[in-house]
Amino acid sequence: MNLKAIIYLIFFFQSIICFGQFKHPEPTIVRPTVILPENDINDYSKLYNKKIKKKIIGKTIIEFDINGNVISEINSDSNSTTTILCRYINNILVEKEKRTTIDTKNIEKRVLDNSNYIKENEKKGEKITVVTDYNYNNEFEFYKAILDKKKNRVTSYLIEKKEGDTKTSLKKYNIFYNQDKLIEISEDNGEKKQYFYKNNLIDKIEYFDSNDKRKTNSITYFIYDLNSNLTVIKGIRKTIYNDKISENKFIKDSAVYDNKNNIVWAYNVNDYLAANQNQKNHYITYKYNDNNKIIESTKFENGIEMIKSSYSYENNLLKEIKQIHKGDYILTKNYKYIDGKLVEFTELDPFLNLEKRCVYDYDESTNLKSITEFRKYTDRKSGKITDVKTSTFFSFDNNTLTIKNQNGIIEKYEFFD
Repeated sequence: MNLKAIIYLIFFFQSIICFGQFKHPEPTIVRPTVILPENDINDYSKLYNKKIKKKIIGKTIIEFDINGNVISEINSDSNSTTTILCRYINNILVEKEKRTTIDTKNIEKRVLDNSNYIKENEKKGEKITVVTDYNYNNEFEFYKAILDKKKNRVTSYLIEKKEGDTKTSLKKYNIFYNQDKLIEISEDNGEKKQYFYKNNLIDKIEYFDSNDKRKTNSITYFIYDLNSNLTVIKGIRKTIYNDKISENKFIKDSAVYDNKNNIVWAYNVNDYLAANQNQKNHYITYKYNDNNKIIESTKFENGIEMIKSSYSYENNLLKEIKQIHKGDYILTKNYKYIDGKLVEFTELDPFLNLEKRCVYDYDESTNLKSITEFRKYTDRKSGKITDVKTSTFFSFDNNTLTIKNQNGIIEKYEFFD
């Protein structure tokens, strides 16, 4: 397992995270993970060794091209329908259109029903306040990229947005390169990011933004070890607002690696922890076997051991997980396989007083046929035991997988030949 800091793709400005499509390299520290077999079996493209062409889950329909890119998506609920259409050139997204159309009649009916409900209860002498949100608007978003086809890269793109009757907003971004390296992304209003490299690795990223009242300048630095593993992400942010200057230094992330480039220590990033808190008190440690598989991870907060997870393997397959939670209780999972296929896993969770067993059944073609789950709950106070059994059925035929649970809820996946 080589856990070098990899360059991966993330979104640019915060204002376009939900819709902007141009992606750019930014170093990040990638934590090691253990893939749980019960989750891995939900990767149907891998399960059938095919590429997904279409999936239908409830009122959501998503279509893909042969490269796995989304080309269309329709998502409907009782209030609106959202449609997304995408177009690619050389496997790069060059256009994306998103339209959300509200169901005015249905929303008006729900508002009226809500009002009548309140009035009826007021007549009975009951004062009821029902908090609802029916503030829906038609929305339109459009992304378009200009592509340098010779070098197969985006040189500029624009984002157009409109909500309800508001004026359409339009932003254009320009991308600059030095040979094959991206060095700047800038918006027409002066907002920009600049990239600086050292030894072919990103050394720092500088961000500028300014308007009539506020000016922001932040620099993020990236530090590597001798094996080019990313060890520290730190920076400084300077803001001038109404002639007042504020400055903030931060450490965003950090890690330590062994001589096999595996992470053995990493800062425990938590949303509820301030960025400038002492990282030495919030961290996770990792241990590995000779095959570079994780055999132990321990999470610490405020220097206190919170969760210790141990993993054991058999024939390179995960056999058992044991999690000790702050010394209070131990959660365990056990896995059984036949010819490398998961046939059963059990889970014992003392915190929830839950015992769970899942049985996986396959047909003669070794395709998954059903998953049956048995749950046993024990009430802490009364000692009452509740047994629940649920089943999910899989049917694969003519490049189509149909999944149906015992309540009749259906998922459908179509695959390319």
